[in-house]
Amino acid sequence: MHSFSSEFPFFQSIFSTQTLGSYAIRGRFFDVLLPVCFGTFGYLPSKAKFPMAPIVLGCMFEGEYRRARKLGGGAASVIHSFCISECNIYLLYSLGY
Repeated sequence: MHSFSSEFPFFQSIFSTQTLGSYAIRGRFFDVLLPVCFGTFGYLPSKAKFPMAPIVLGCMFEGEYRRARKLGGGAASVIHSFCISECNIYLLYSLGY
């Protein structure tokens, strides 16, 4: 298990590089503040031991589900037309999701 103090130089180098790089592009403070806000948004749930995978996979699933519905003409049955999707759905149901 790594402590924050052992990773602190690595954190400093990433933070200083992103700060200088984002300011160098357009020279605006907003370009520096935006990555800091997104970094804080990602750091706080991980510090609270909140699993990030469901959030990321949920966002990906929603986009792909909308895309599949659009390609299928709006019908939800397009999801059930392939064997691999049926297997995934049954697996999720059997696991209790």
